[in-house]
Order: sequence, then C-alpha cells, then structure tokens
Amino acid sequence: MTVKVISGVRATVDSKYGISFCRKTTDSPVIIKEVRKEGIFAKHGLIPGMVVKAVNGVEVEWKRPTEAATLLAQTDVGQEVSLTVECFTGTVHRSNKYQKWGLTLKNSTKMSGIYISGIEEDGLFASTELTAGMKVIRINGKRCPREAKDVINMVAQTGDDLELVGVHAMPRSPEDKENSSSQQAAPRSTTLTESAAVNRQHPALALL
Repeated sequence: MTVKVISGVRATVDSKYGISFCRKTTDSPVIIKEVRKEGIFAKHGLIPGMVVKAVNGVEVEWKRPTEAATLLAQTDVGQEVSLTVECFTGTVHRSNKYQKWGLTLKNSTKMSGIYISGIEEDGLFASTELTAGMKVIRINGKRCPREAKDVINMVAQTGDDLELVGVHAMPRSPEDKENSSSQQAAPRSTTLTESAAVNRQHPALALL
C-alpha cells in the first residue's frame, strides 16, 4: 500500500478545502468523493477513491464520512490541516515473455477511466494488493490514460516490469444508475494482447 500525508492551510475564512468524503457501504472505509479545483487540496495529488485513513492525525478510516468532514471543519483559519490517504499498488516482474500478467482491465460505460475487471489466480498480479473493481490511476509512475488504445500503447512499452496503482471505484449515485439504465449506446471496447492488437468486439483490455 502507498500511504501519503497531505498538508494544507486554510489561509482565510473564505478559503475552501474543496474536498468531500463518502463510503461505498456502511462497512467500507471512508474514501475521497470529490476534489474541487478551486479548493486548498486541488494541487496535492488527491484522487477520488483514495482511502482516508486520518484527518489531523485522528483515525477516520472506519468512521462515518460526516465525522471526517467535521474534523476537517474544526480546523481554525491559519492552522495546518493534514490528511493521511492510501492507495493500492501492484508491482510485478515478468521473467519471460510467455509469463502472464494475469490481469484484465476494462473501460466503463458508466464512469470514466480504466478499471480492473478480473485477476487470474495463476497470474503475476494475484499476489498483489490490487483487487477487481479498482480504478487504475497510474501505470509505471505515469497517469493512466482514459482511452483504451492509449493503455495498450503504454503497457506494450513497459518491457518486463509493470506497476499499477489503484483506488476504490466511486459508488454510483441513484441518478447515475437511472441515467445509465436508460442509455442505449454500445460500450467502447478493446482487447490488449502481447502484440497490442485491437479487437473492437471484446469488452475488456486483457493483459495476458
């Protein structure tokens, strides 16, 4: 796991933190829901889906999102506020070109980005902390592209070392579910293989 401590200062009464919290279910950890570009934390590398472990040193990971927000709001003007956040890393090395990465990625038609849809038991990523459903935010230290074809190109150039950083997928709101259920557009699809061939009939990116 990758843990970061992010600090910022609310300089004036009008300054906004520009961050909100949520959790997917009542027994899930608190995660970042939104980071607004006009807020104090906008340029600190926070990404929706990151687990919030602590606010000002107070553990909030398994508390209610409102409790995390209250701790943030209680910080006085001019006082430093800190967030301890966490994301998940999978780093693997392939000893030969025939060894499988064992990871399947996909585009989502309901949310932007690239998501892990499956991890094979005999693949290299099976022993990492990444799990199905996570959103991939970085590939070998670079921001994960939004388009499938760009992910194909990036992974094809990695050689035998591959590192993915993931965060929890954001829970969908009732409005999102209602909107997506009424949409009839076909999903964008691509398959990633060793030769980086594109198959537009398949709904996922398969790292074989």
